[in-house]
Amino acid sequence: MNTSSYYDPLSAPSPSQPQQHLTRPLSPRSPISQTERGLRSPSVPSTPITAQGQVPRVQENWFKVWVLGIERNRRDLWIKFDAETNLPSFRSARYKSVSRSYTELLRLLDALAASNPQIVIPALPLPQTSAPTAEEDEKIVKGNFQKWFTRIIETKILVVDEEFRVFVENDFGYTPISNKKKASSSSSGVTGFKNPLSKSKSAEVDPLSQTKIEMSRIESTFGEGANVIDRMAKMRTSLATNHILVSERLLALNLTPPSVTNPSLNQAVNLLSRTLHSMGDYEASEATCVAVTLGDVLAYQAGNAKGAKETLGGRAALLEEYRNAAKNAFNKRKNVEKLKGNPTRDRVDEALEELEEATTLESTLAQKISALNEHLTPSMKTHAKHSHADLVAAVVEQARSSLIYEKQILKELEMCKPLFVSFFFSSQ
Repeated sequence: MNTSSYYDPLSAPSPSQPQQHLTRPLSPRSPISQTERGLRSPSVPSTPITAQGQVPRVQENWFKVWVLGIERNRRDLWIKFDAETNLPSFRSARYKSVSRSYTELLRLLDALAASNPQIVIPALPLPQTSAPTAEEDEKIVKGNFQKWFTRIIETKILVVDEEFRVFVENDFGYTPISNKKKASSSSSGVTGFKNPLSKSKSAEVDPLSQTKIEMSRIESTFGEGANVIDRMAKMRTSLATNHILVSERLLALNLTPPSVTNPSLNQAVNLLSRTLHSMGDYEASEATCVAVTLGDVLAYQAGNAKGAKETLGGRAALLEEYRNAAKNAFNKRKNVEKLKGNPTRDRVDEALEELEEATTLESTLAQKISALNEHLTPSMKTHAKHSHADLVAAVVEQARSSLIYEKQILKELEMCKPLFVSFFFSSQ
Protein backbone atom coordinates (compact mmCIF):
# COMPACT_ATOMS: atom_id res chain seq x y z
CA MET A 1 0.00 0.00 0.00
CA ASN A 2 1.40 3.38 -1.02
CA THR A 3 1.14 5.49 2.09
CA SER A 4 2.41 8.61 0.34
CA SER A 5 -1.02 9.25 -1.22
CA TYR A 6 -2.81 9.33 2.12
CA TYR A 7 -3.10 12.56 4.06
CA ASP A 8 -4.56 12.87 7.50
CA PRO A 9 -5.30 16.48 8.45
CA LEU A 10 -5.35 15.49 12.10
CA SER A 11 -1.65 14.65 11.96
CA ALA A 12 -0.76 18.04 10.51
CA PRO A 13 0.68 20.70 12.77
CA SER A 14 -1.96 22.31 14.97
CA PRO A 15 -3.06 25.74 13.74
CA SER A 16 -2.91 26.98 17.32
CA GLN A 17 0.88 26.54 17.33
CA PRO A 18 2.61 29.38 15.47
CA GLN A 19 5.65 28.52 13.36
CA GLN A 20 8.96 29.47 14.87
CA HIS A 21 11.37 31.38 12.66
CA LEU A 22 14.96 30.76 13.62
CA THR A 23 17.36 33.69 13.27
CA ARG A 24 21.11 33.58 13.73
CA PRO A 25 22.13 35.94 16.57
CA LEU A 26 24.97 38.34 15.86
CA SER A 27 28.24 37.41 17.42
CA PRO A 28 29.33 39.70 20.26
CA ARG A 29 32.76 39.90 18.57
CA SER A 30 31.28 41.05 15.27
CA PRO A 31 32.20 44.67 14.50
CA ILE A 32 28.89 45.10 12.68
CA SER A 33 26.86 44.29 15.80
CA GLN A 34 28.90 46.74 17.89
CA THR A 35 28.52 49.43 15.25
CA GLU A 36 24.77 48.90 15.06
CA ARG A 37 24.47 49.18 18.83
CA GLY A 38 26.39 52.44 18.86
CA LEU A 39 24.43 53.99 15.99
CA ARG A 40 21.01 53.37 17.50
CA SER A 41 19.13 56.55 18.29
CA PRO A 42 17.68 56.90 21.77
CA SER A 43 14.07 55.81 22.08
CA VAL A 44 11.51 58.62 22.14
CA PRO A 45 8.99 58.33 24.98
CA SER A 46 5.51 57.60 23.70
CA THR A 47 3.79 59.53 26.51
CA PRO A 48 4.11 63.27 27.01
CA ILE A 49 6.00 64.68 29.99
CA THR A 50 4.76 67.65 32.01
CA ALA A 51 6.84 70.70 32.93
CA GLN A 52 7.54 69.16 36.34
CA GLY A 53 9.05 66.10 34.66
CA GLN A 54 6.14 63.81 35.56
CA VAL A 55 4.36 61.46 33.19
CA PRO A 56 0.60 62.16 33.31
CA ARG A 57 -1.72 59.30 34.10
CA VAL A 58 -3.53 57.74 31.18
CA GLN A 59 -7.24 57.60 31.95
CA GLU A 60 -8.55 54.07 31.66
CA ASN A 61 -11.90 53.29 30.15
CA TRP A 62 -14.48 51.97 32.61
CA PHE A 63 -18.11 50.98 32.84
CA LYS A 64 -20.16 50.63 36.03
CA VAL A 65 -23.62 49.21 36.70
CA TRP A 66 -25.75 49.46 39.84
CA VAL A 67 -28.81 47.20 40.01
CA LEU A 68 -31.60 49.17 41.68
CA GLY A 69 -34.20 46.45 42.00
CA ILE A 70 -36.46 43.98 40.23
CA GLU A 71 -40.15 43.97 39.39
CA ARG A 72 -42.39 41.07 38.52
CA ASN A 73 -45.54 40.94 36.47
CA ARG A 74 -47.56 38.14 34.98
CA ARG A 75 -45.37 37.83 31.91
CA ASP A 76 -41.77 38.58 32.81
CA LEU A 77 -39.18 39.78 35.29
CA TRP A 78 -37.85 43.35 34.92
CA ILE A 79 -34.45 44.54 36.13
CA LYS A 80 -33.80 48.23 36.79
CA PHE A 81 -30.25 49.56 36.88
CA ASP A 82 -28.11 52.69 36.58
CA ALA A 83 -25.01 52.81 34.39
CA GLU A 84 -22.03 55.15 34.11
CA THR A 85 -19.13 55.06 31.67
CA ASN A 86 -16.42 57.10 29.99
CA LEU A 87 -16.27 54.94 26.86
CA PRO A 88 -16.32 57.12 23.72
CA SER A 89 -18.66 54.75 21.88
CA PHE A 90 -21.55 55.61 24.23
CA ARG A 91 -23.62 58.72 23.59
CA SER A 92 -23.93 59.66 27.26
CA ALA A 93 -21.89 59.23 30.43
CA ARG A 94 -24.87 58.34 32.64
CA TYR A 95 -27.96 56.24 32.14
CA LYS A 96 -30.59 56.44 34.87
CA SER A 97 -33.24 53.85 35.70
CA VAL A 98 -32.73 51.61 32.67
CA SER A 99 -35.35 48.85 32.69
CA ARG A 100 -34.83 45.59 30.83
CA SER A 101 -36.82 42.37 30.93
CA TYR A 102 -35.41 38.91 31.53
CA THR A 103 -36.29 38.01 27.94
CA GLU A 104 -34.22 40.94 26.66
CA LEU A 105 -31.30 39.83 28.80
CA LEU A 106 -31.54 36.39 27.20
CA ARG A 107 -31.40 38.04 23.78
CA LEU A 108 -28.34 40.01 24.85
CA LEU A 109 -26.66 36.84 26.08
CA ASP A 110 -27.28 35.05 22.76
CA ALA A 111 -26.13 38.07 20.73
CA LEU A 112 -22.90 38.44 22.73
CA ALA A 113 -22.21 34.70 22.45
CA ALA A 114 -22.74 34.81 18.68
CA SER A 115 -20.48 37.83 18.12
CA ASN A 116 -17.81 36.70 20.61
CA PRO A 117 -17.29 32.94 20.19
CA GLN A 118 -13.90 33.25 21.89
CA ILE A 119 -15.45 34.29 25.23
CA VAL A 120 -17.26 32.08 27.74
CA ILE A 121 -20.10 34.32 28.90
CA PRO A 122 -21.61 33.70 32.37
CA ALA A 123 -25.12 32.32 32.36
CA LEU A 124 -27.99 34.53 33.45
CA PRO A 125 -29.04 34.19 37.10
CA LEU A 126 -32.19 32.24 37.88
CA PRO A 127 -35.31 34.45 37.68
CA GLN A 128 -36.68 32.91 40.86
CA THR A 129 -35.09 31.27 43.89
CA SER A 130 -36.28 28.90 46.60
CA ALA A 131 -36.56 31.70 49.17
CA PRO A 132 -39.73 31.43 51.29
CA THR A 133 -40.76 35.10 51.04
CA ALA A 134 -40.97 37.58 48.18
CA GLU A 135 -38.66 40.04 49.95
CA GLU A 136 -35.89 37.49 50.40
CA ASP A 137 -36.32 36.27 46.83
CA GLU A 138 -36.03 39.83 45.48
CA LYS A 139 -32.93 40.48 47.56
CA ILE A 140 -31.16 37.32 46.34
CA VAL A 141 -32.10 37.82 42.68
CA LYS A 142 -30.97 41.46 42.82
CA GLY A 143 -27.59 40.45 44.26
CA ASN A 144 -27.18 37.74 41.63
CA PHE A 145 -27.81 40.19 38.78
CA GLN A 146 -25.38 42.67 40.29
CA LYS A 147 -22.72 39.94 40.34
CA TRP A 148 -23.58 38.98 36.74
CA PHE A 149 -23.21 42.54 35.46
CA THR A 150 -19.92 42.89 37.33
CA ARG A 151 -18.50 39.78 35.66
CA ILE A 152 -19.71 40.91 32.24
CA ILE A 153 -18.00 44.29 32.71
CA GLU A 154 -14.74 42.60 33.72
CA THR A 155 -14.47 41.32 30.13
CA LYS A 156 -13.54 44.42 28.13
CA ILE A 157 -14.41 42.81 24.80
CA LEU A 158 -18.05 42.44 25.84
CA VAL A 159 -18.33 46.02 27.11
CA VAL A 160 -17.18 47.54 23.83
CA ASP A 161 -19.41 45.21 21.81
CA GLU A 162 -22.04 47.06 19.76
CA GLU A 163 -24.80 44.81 21.12
CA PHE A 164 -24.02 45.82 24.69
CA ARG A 165 -24.10 49.53 23.76
CA VAL A 166 -27.49 49.14 22.07
CA PHE A 167 -28.76 47.18 25.08
CA VAL A 168 -27.93 50.07 27.43
CA GLU A 169 -28.82 53.01 25.22
CA ASN A 170 -32.12 51.99 23.60
CA ASP A 171 -35.09 53.85 25.03
CA PHE A 172 -37.79 51.36 24.05
CA GLY A 173 -36.44 47.95 24.92
CA TYR A 174 -33.66 45.96 23.33
CA THR A 175 -33.61 44.16 20.00
CA PRO A 176 -30.39 42.57 18.70
CA ILE A 177 -28.93 44.45 15.75
CA SER A 178 -27.30 41.35 14.32
CA ASN A 179 -29.03 38.25 13.01
CA LYS A 180 -25.95 36.15 13.64
CA LYS A 181 -26.78 33.02 15.60
CA LYS A 182 -24.67 31.13 18.05
CA ALA A 183 -22.74 28.24 16.55
CA SER A 184 -24.38 24.89 17.12
CA SER A 185 -22.48 22.16 18.90
CA SER A 186 -24.43 19.26 17.35
CA SER A 187 -21.50 18.39 15.08
CA SER A 188 -19.22 17.84 18.01
CA GLY A 189 -20.71 14.48 18.97
CA VAL A 190 -21.88 15.52 22.45
CA THR A 191 -25.55 15.01 21.64
CA GLY A 192 -25.06 11.40 20.68
CA PHE A 193 -24.49 11.66 16.91
CA LYS A 194 -21.30 10.00 15.75
CA ASN A 195 -19.24 11.99 13.28
CA PRO A 196 -18.15 9.83 10.32
CA LEU A 197 -15.16 12.10 9.61
CA SER A 198 -13.52 11.44 12.96
CA LYS A 199 -10.61 9.07 12.43
CA SER A 200 -9.99 8.00 15.98
CA LYS A 201 -10.34 9.01 19.59
CA SER A 202 -7.17 11.03 19.25
CA ALA A 203 -9.05 13.54 17.08
CA GLU A 204 -9.84 15.70 20.10
CA VAL A 205 -7.04 15.30 22.58
CA ASP A 206 -6.30 18.99 23.10
CA PRO A 207 -7.15 20.53 26.50
CA LEU A 208 -10.11 22.58 25.25
CA SER A 209 -11.78 19.53 23.71
CA GLN A 210 -11.26 17.65 26.95
CA THR A 211 -12.73 20.62 28.81
CA LYS A 212 -15.86 20.39 26.67
CA ILE A 213 -16.36 16.80 27.82
CA GLU A 214 -15.84 17.85 31.43
CA MET A 215 -18.37 20.68 31.06
CA SER A 216 -20.95 18.20 29.80
CA ARG A 217 -20.29 15.96 32.79
CA ILE A 218 -20.46 18.89 35.23
CA GLU A 219 -23.75 20.03 33.71
CA SER A 220 -25.41 16.65 34.27
CA THR A 221 -23.86 16.17 37.73
CA PHE A 222 -24.87 19.59 39.04
CA GLY A 223 -28.33 19.26 37.51
CA GLU A 224 -28.88 15.93 39.26
CA GLY A 225 -27.47 17.37 42.49
CA ALA A 226 -29.90 20.29 42.38
CA ASN A 227 -32.83 17.88 41.88
CA VAL A 228 -31.67 15.70 44.77
CA ILE A 229 -31.34 18.70 47.09
CA ASP A 230 -34.81 19.88 46.08
CA ARG A 231 -36.31 16.48 46.97
CA MET A 232 -34.33 16.40 50.22
CA ALA A 233 -35.59 19.88 51.17
CA LYS A 234 -39.18 18.79 50.56
CA MET A 235 -38.72 15.68 52.72
CA ARG A 236 -37.16 17.76 55.51
CA THR A 237 -40.06 20.20 55.33
CA SER A 238 -42.48 17.27 55.58
CA LEU A 239 -40.56 15.97 58.63
CA ALA A 240 -40.71 19.41 60.24
CA THR A 241 -44.46 19.56 59.61
CA ASN A 242 -44.91 16.14 61.26
CA HIS A 243 -42.88 17.26 64.30
CA ILE A 244 -45.12 20.29 64.70
CA LEU A 245 -48.20 18.07 64.32
CA VAL A 246 -46.96 15.70 67.04
CA SER A 247 -46.26 18.67 69.33
CA GLU A 248 -49.84 19.87 68.86
CA ARG A 249 -51.19 16.40 69.70
CA LEU A 250 -49.06 16.27 72.86
CA LEU A 251 -50.26 19.72 73.84
CA ALA A 252 -53.86 18.55 73.42
CA LEU A 253 -53.06 15.48 75.53
CA ASN A 254 -51.65 17.72 78.26
CA LEU A 255 -54.89 19.72 78.46
CA THR A 256 -56.74 16.70 79.84
CA PRO A 257 -57.18 16.45 83.64
CA PRO A 258 -53.69 16.26 85.20
CA SER A 259 -52.36 13.07 86.70
CA VAL A 260 -52.73 12.84 90.45
CA THR A 261 -50.21 10.07 91.01
CA ASN A 262 -47.40 11.75 89.04
CA PRO A 263 -47.89 15.52 88.65
CA SER A 264 -44.50 15.98 86.93
CA LEU A 265 -45.79 13.95 83.96
CA ASN A 266 -47.87 16.88 82.72
CA GLN A 267 -44.89 19.19 82.96
CA ALA A 268 -42.71 16.74 80.97
CA VAL A 269 -45.32 16.32 78.23
CA ASN A 270 -45.74 20.10 77.99
CA LEU A 271 -41.97 20.59 77.68
CA LEU A 272 -41.68 17.83 75.08
CA SER A 273 -44.47 19.46 73.06
CA ARG A 274 -42.73 22.82 73.03
CA THR A 275 -39.39 21.18 72.16
CA LEU A 276 -40.84 19.28 69.19
CA HIS A 277 -42.51 22.47 67.95
CA SER A 278 -39.20 24.36 68.12
CA MET A 279 -37.40 21.50 66.40
CA GLY A 280 -39.97 21.57 63.60
CA ASP A 281 -39.46 25.30 63.10
CA TYR A 282 -35.67 24.93 62.97
CA GLU A 283 -35.86 21.96 60.60
CA ALA A 284 -38.17 23.83 58.21
CA SER A 285 -35.83 26.82 58.20
CA GLU A 286 -32.82 24.55 57.62
CA ALA A 287 -34.55 22.80 54.71
CA THR A 288 -35.27 26.15 53.07
CA CYS A 289 -31.70 27.29 53.69
CA VAL A 290 -30.32 24.16 51.99
CA ALA A 291 -32.51 24.74 48.95
CA VAL A 292 -31.47 28.40 48.66
CA THR A 293 -27.76 28.27 49.46
CA LEU A 294 -26.88 24.97 47.79
CA GLY A 295 -29.70 23.82 45.53
CA ASP A 296 -30.10 27.09 43.64
CA VAL A 297 -26.34 27.46 43.25
CA LEU A 298 -25.99 23.97 41.78
CA ALA A 299 -28.89 24.63 39.40
CA TYR A 300 -27.24 27.85 38.23
CA GLN A 301 -23.84 26.22 37.82
CA ALA A 302 -25.45 23.50 35.70
CA GLY A 303 -26.70 26.20 33.33
CA ASN A 304 -23.33 27.94 33.51
CA ALA A 305 -21.55 24.74 32.51
CA LYS A 306 -24.03 24.29 29.66
CA GLY A 307 -23.14 27.73 28.30
CA ALA A 308 -19.43 26.92 28.45
CA LYS A 309 -20.05 23.58 26.74
CA GLU A 310 -21.95 25.29 23.90
CA THR A 311 -19.12 27.81 23.46
CA LEU A 312 -16.59 24.99 23.24
CA GLY A 313 -18.97 23.16 20.92
CA GLY A 314 -18.76 26.08 18.50
CA ARG A 315 -14.99 25.68 18.52
CA ALA A 316 -15.40 21.95 17.85
CA ALA A 317 -17.58 22.76 14.85
CA LEU A 318 -14.89 25.12 13.55
CA LEU A 319 -12.26 22.41 14.04
CA GLU A 320 -14.38 20.00 12.04
CA GLU A 321 -14.74 22.58 9.29
CA TYR A 322 -10.96 23.01 9.28
CA ARG A 323 -10.42 19.25 8.97
CA ASN A 324 -12.77 19.11 6.00
CA ALA A 325 -11.02 22.09 4.39
CA ALA A 326 -7.61 20.48 4.94
CA LYS A 327 -8.84 17.23 3.44
CA ASN A 328 -10.32 19.07 0.47
CA ALA A 329 -7.06 20.99 -0.10
CA PHE A 330 -5.12 17.73 -0.02
CA ASN A 331 -7.45 16.20 -2.63
CA LYS A 332 -7.09 19.27 -4.86
CA ARG A 333 -3.33 19.04 -4.54
CA LYS A 334 -3.47 15.39 -5.62
CA ASN A 335 -5.54 16.33 -8.67
CA VAL A 336 -2.91 18.87 -9.69
CA GLU A 337 -0.20 16.23 -9.34
CA LYS A 338 -2.16 13.84 -11.55
CA LEU A 339 -2.50 16.45 -14.28
CA LYS A 340 1.28 16.74 -14.61
CA GLY A 341 1.40 13.57 -16.67
CA ASN A 342 -1.43 14.59 -19.04
CA PRO A 343 -1.52 18.39 -19.05
CA THR A 344 -4.49 20.19 -20.54
CA ARG A 345 -4.46 23.95 -20.20
CA ASP A 346 -8.15 24.36 -19.36
CA ARG A 347 -8.13 21.55 -16.83
CA VAL A 348 -4.85 22.71 -15.29
CA ASP A 349 -6.09 26.28 -14.87
CA GLU A 350 -9.32 25.08 -13.32
CA ALA A 351 -7.47 22.70 -10.97
CA LEU A 352 -5.06 25.45 -9.91
CA GLU A 353 -7.93 27.83 -9.17
CA GLU A 354 -9.68 25.19 -7.08
CA LEU A 355 -6.43 24.44 -5.26
CA GLU A 356 -5.88 28.13 -4.52
CA GLU A 357 -9.42 28.49 -3.14
CA ALA A 358 -9.09 25.38 -1.00
CA THR A 359 -5.66 26.45 0.33
CA THR A 360 -6.94 29.94 1.12
CA LEU A 361 -9.92 28.52 3.01
CA GLU A 362 -7.66 26.16 4.95
CA SER A 363 -5.31 29.00 5.89
CA THR A 364 -8.20 31.27 6.92
CA LEU A 365 -9.74 28.61 9.15
CA ALA A 366 -6.34 27.86 10.69
CA GLN A 367 -5.94 31.53 11.61
CA LYS A 368 -9.45 31.61 13.09
CA ILE A 369 -8.76 28.55 15.22
CA SER A 370 -5.44 29.98 16.40
CA ALA A 371 -7.08 33.27 17.44
CA LEU A 372 -9.97 31.37 19.06
CA ASN A 373 -7.62 29.22 21.12
CA GLU A 374 -5.61 32.25 22.18
CA HIS A 375 -8.64 33.96 23.76
CA LEU A 376 -10.70 30.93 24.77
CA THR A 377 -8.09 29.43 27.08
CA PRO A 378 -7.88 32.43 29.48
CA SER A 379 -11.66 32.86 29.25
CA MET A 380 -12.16 29.26 30.41
CA LYS A 381 -9.76 29.90 33.30
CA THR A 382 -11.82 32.93 34.35
CA HIS A 383 -15.00 30.87 34.05
CA ALA A 384 -13.50 28.13 36.25
CA LYS A 385 -12.32 30.69 38.82
CA HIS A 386 -15.78 32.26 39.12
CA SER A 387 -17.53 28.89 39.32
CA HIS A 388 -15.10 27.69 41.98
CA ALA A 389 -15.62 30.86 44.02
CA ASP A 390 -19.42 30.48 43.84
CA LEU A 391 -19.35 26.83 44.87
CA VAL A 392 -16.95 27.42 47.75
CA ALA A 393 -19.06 30.33 49.03
CA ALA A 394 -22.22 28.18 48.80
CA VAL A 395 -20.68 25.24 50.67
CA VAL A 396 -19.25 27.50 53.39
CA GLU A 397 -22.58 29.31 53.84
CA GLN A 398 -24.47 26.02 53.95
CA ALA A 399 -22.07 24.57 56.55
CA ARG A 400 -22.32 27.71 58.67
CA SER A 401 -26.12 27.88 58.59
CA SER A 402 -26.50 24.13 59.22
CA LEU A 403 -24.19 24.40 62.22
CA ILE A 404 -26.30 27.22 63.65
CA TYR A 405 -29.57 25.30 63.23
CA GLU A 406 -28.15 22.06 64.62
CA LYS A 407 -26.81 23.92 67.65
CA GLN A 408 -30.25 25.38 68.29
CA ILE A 409 -31.86 21.94 68.02
CA LEU A 410 -29.25 20.50 70.41
CA LYS A 411 -29.90 23.35 72.82
CA GLU A 412 -33.63 22.58 72.82
CA LEU A 413 -32.98 18.90 73.49
CA GLU A 414 -30.56 19.67 76.31
CA MET A 415 -33.22 21.79 78.00
CA CYS A 416 -35.41 18.67 78.23
CA LYS A 417 -32.67 16.47 79.67
CA PRO A 418 -32.82 17.50 83.40
CA LEU A 419 -36.58 17.21 83.60
CA PHE A 420 -36.71 13.81 81.93
CA VAL A 421 -33.84 12.50 84.06
CA SER A 422 -35.61 13.55 87.27
CA PHE A 423 -38.88 12.14 85.97
CA PHE A 424 -37.18 8.81 85.22
CA PHE A 425 -35.65 8.47 88.72
CA SER A 426 -38.82 9.62 90.47
CA SER A 427 -40.87 6.98 88.68
CA GLN A 428 -38.62 4.15 89.95
